[in-house]
This record gives sequence, C-alpha cells and structure tokens, in this order.
Amino acid sequence: MTLFEKDFYCQIGLLSTGFAKLEHSIREIIHLLIDVNCEFVSKLLIQENSTSQNQQLLVKIARVRHNEEEQIVELNKMIDSLRINRNLFVHGDWRIHQEEGKGPIFVCSTTKVTFKKGTYGISTMRNTYDGFSLSDLELEVQRIQHCIDQAKEIIARLNK
Repeated sequence: MTLFEKDFYCQIGLLSTGFAKLEHSIREIIHLLIDVNCEFVSKLLIQENSTSQNQQLLVKIARVRHNEEEQIVELNKMIDSLRINRNLFVHGDWRIHQEEGKGPIFVCSTTKVTFKKGTYGISTMRNTYDGFSLSDLELEVQRIQHCIDQAKEIIARLNK
C-alpha cells in the first residue's frame, strides 16, 4: 500500500467515524429535548430512523420546545451540506488516479440504474465520477468535526 493510499484510507476512516459521532450526537440532542423520565421512550422513537429522519425530528422538537432552536436549525443546515458527500464517500467505488507531475486524485464512481418505460422495458445505467484531492477530504473531515463540536455545545447547554 502506498503512502497516498494510507492517507486516503485514513481520511475516509475519519469521515466515516466522524459522521457516526455526529449521528450519535443528533440522537442525544433529541433525547435531551424529549426530556422524559424513561430513556427508552426517545430510543424507541428514533431507533430505526435514518439520519435524515432524525434531523427532521430534531428540528421539529426544537421548534416545539423553543430550546436551542436557532442553533439546531443552523446545525441541521451544516449537516445537510455534508450528507451528500458522506454517502458518496462511504458507498462509492474509489480509485486512485495519479498523473505525472501532479498529486493523486481520488476518484469516486457511483452507478445508478434507472428504468425508462419503453416498448421493451429498457433499463439504463448511469455512472458518475467525482474527483477529490487529499486536501478536499481533509476539509470534509474538518467540516464534520465542526458539526460535532457544535452538537457537543448544544448538548452541554441542554444538560445544564
């Protein structure tokens, strides 16, 4: 494994674990805002939700509670801007492309199959390719960490 590959996998790992921490923080904020004596009530409400569903629920509860509403809406916007790349990073097919005299570019491809109604029920596949430098990935890790820090501040204020 090359040094470029190690750096790449390190960043992908940081992205993946960072987003998992962020998802946990969202669930914790929801629990604190629901504010019931039994911790299992909030866990039952959110246990099978996607991150997107929990984000929507979080914003709704914050609006009803009038507690940390502005901060939660802003956090939600930041998380939304990260989700598209997060899914691409975690579920995409990665290749390292190295041009002579240039740094490596990490290329992620995704395949989407779409079905178009036609005489014979033809299906088509579409491939998309996105290229990222190591600094792009590092910036994404920083953005996720910023969201985690914001969530921790909200949690700390709710715990007071």
